[in-house]
Amino acid sequence: DEPDMRATFQLTVRVPTAVKAVSNMPVASSVPDGKGFKRVTFGRTPPMATYLIVMCAGRFQTIGQEVGGVKVRVVTPMGRAADGKYALSVAARVLPYYTKYFAIAYPLPKLDLIDLPAGGDGMENWGGITFGEDELLFIPGHSSERTRRRIFVFVAHEIAHQWFGDLVTMKWWNDLWLNEGFATWMEQKATAHFNPAWKEWLAFSVDRGAAMDDDAMATAHPIQQRIDSVQEADQAFDDITYDKGGAVIRMLETWLGPRVFRAGIRRYIAAHRYGNATTADLWTALDAVSHQPVARVAGTWTAQAGLPLVTLSTTCRGGVRTVHLDQQRFTVDPRHAQPELWQIPLTVRDERGGVHTLLMSGHRLALRGGTCGDVPVLNPDATGYYRVHYASNAFTAVARLAPGLPTAEKNQLIRDTWAVAQARGAHSVAQTLTLLRVLGHDADPAVQGTIVDVLSDVDAFTRHTPERDRFRAFARHLLRPELKRIGWKERAGESFRVAIFRPTLIEALGQFNDRNVVARCQEMFESLQRHALARQTVSPGLRNAIIAVTGEHANRLEFEQIADLARLADSLEMKETLYGALAGNDSPVLIRRALALSLEPGVTGHTGGSIVQKVADAGHTRLAWNFFVANQKALLSRMSVFGQSDFVTSLMEDFDTNAAANMVTRYAKERLTSVPLHLGRINDVVRCTAAVKKRVLPALGAWLAIHTGRRTTQRRTSTRHTGG
Repeated sequence: DEPDMRATFQLTVRVPTAVKAVSNMPVASSVPDGKGFKRVTFGRTPPMATYLIVMCAGRFQTIGQEVGGVKVRVVTPMGRAADGKYALSVAARVLPYYTKYFAIAYPLPKLDLIDLPAGGDGMENWGGITFGEDELLFIPGHSSERTRRRIFVFVAHEIAHQWFGDLVTMKWWNDLWLNEGFATWMEQKATAHFNPAWKEWLAFSVDRGAAMDDDAMATAHPIQQRIDSVQEADQAFDDITYDKGGAVIRMLETWLGPRVFRAGIRRYIAAHRYGNATTADLWTALDAVSHQPVARVAGTWTAQAGLPLVTLSTTCRGGVRTVHLDQQRFTVDPRHAQPELWQIPLTVRDERGGVHTLLMSGHRLALRGGTCGDVPVLNPDATGYYRVHYASNAFTAVARLAPGLPTAEKNQLIRDTWAVAQARGAHSVAQTLTLLRVLGHDADPAVQGTIVDVLSDVDAFTRHTPERDRFRAFARHLLRPELKRIGWKERAGESFRVAIFRPTLIEALGQFNDRNVVARCQEMFESLQRHALARQTVSPGLRNAIIAVTGEHANRLEFEQIADLARLADSLEMKETLYGALAGNDSPVLIRRALALSLEPGVTGHTGGSIVQKVADAGHTRLAWNFFVANQKALLSRMSVFGQSDFVTSLMEDFDTNAAANMVTRYAKERLTSVPLHLGRINDVVRCTAAVKKRVLPALGAWLAIHTGRRTTQRRTSTRHTGG
């Protein structure tokens, strides 16, 4: 499976007569081959990388249509074809969109989107893409709007690979980002094009935050990294490769301009189709069409680890303002991170609203001109992959302007300030909380979503500390007015963003122990039960939130009722919603019961791992870890290699003490040698979390004491939550 070795293939398979076989090419012949069997031969493929071969066989049902001369189908288990209609409609829109963008038609006669009912990861096999059920099947009236978006993004991602990865393949795994970073960027581009109301680029600015967090570690790796083993290749499928790769591409597109950038991409695809390419080949194509030093600039983003922090401060002399910009590597562990320098395509919005791009090549840059007291906004469209810190005088001015800033700028301001708070502590923690109060009444659901994200992050740091009750009272005070404003029920004409934010807001208030929200969710859950979770009673998104909050606060009877519903659920989305709700419970007795459910017959390895992970995420990391240690073989045996790595990594990274870092690292070296793990990174994440917690908590306590007083907070919400 070396990507630079291409060949043509013609596959033949012998299967039972009632079974359908699907591969990269259409069926060329199917003839009887003994009693009850047939021999199916497929057409010969074009020259292709060996790792893109696919062969699936089963009692399949299909639904399809012809799109621009290409036969497009969704392949599902029997009885599920209707659930593939939405994914088919996505493919029918995306395929011609990509053909036009790349100026090269899809090269195969057919394209199948294949559901793997047992779960699994999406794989861009040429002409026969495989998906997990939750990435492909949508049940109208039952699946949530969040699932609708998820399917669109996944289908758009994998079809983008038919050009980036399949038609043109990376020369070696060092350039994996050429596949995954570009497919990530293209999935967002297509989703935003066809669904403008979704505000997809705002969502992407949130998604890339995970890559920025990874990049702030001392163990961060470059996008373009040396791969010398199978284990290293496995570990390369991470947020930096996908989301940082996509974010850097978007930054370069913004710098060069969409038309010029597209011309470079077309040149690259045309030059290397049915062959292999490197990152240098891409820069050569972009250099040629843009007449800009793309290779020199882009190399600082792909060949070195980390990301920059740009600090903005101002001085004023003689009535003339000077803006001072300083760049340094952003890190939460400055003791071990190597210093770096980036060529930054810096976007600046001045006080008159004009947006300018300039190239910051050195450590410092001064911009003279402008009115004293005014502050320009950096990275206003959130297309740049860098953090921004406004020094004290500049922050005061920006915070004053914050309510009137565009949504992307508000979100970026909150997220950057919170990131700096985690790295530096006291002053920036106060700035973050001040911003949350200033923007707490913002009507944009994207801004409210960012506020909820930061509140949830802070809440995680307060586990088992005296600050938790007072912080949760502050969070409830901030969020209650928003729920009152948007209401519990969907309204005619409301935006997609409001519809998907409402469940998030309800779940957050449930997490922060809002007694009214919990009580209403419990009442609505009883009504849902009476209707057997009928689709018409509430919207799917609200239904999921009701289940999550009820499960989190359930007593033993309610717990078992939800468990019974989970066993009977007929879709992966519903099963994981129900089991996930139980895993979020806070009773040690019921948490152990939830963990035991992960090993029940009928629970897939993916769902079982999700239960254990949710228990850890909810603050019971030691209980989840002990269960994993006691049941390691049973849990891991039902997961793919990728699934094992993701599950164990996430579980270990939920710890937040140095002692725990030593413990899980030692265990992995002794007992997890067959699971591909980046132990250096895991150790770094846990130790950095411990250090951040020490920086954040004192500043949080001091701010809350000043701004919320020492008033009595409400008791834990449900007196029925006994755990037996």
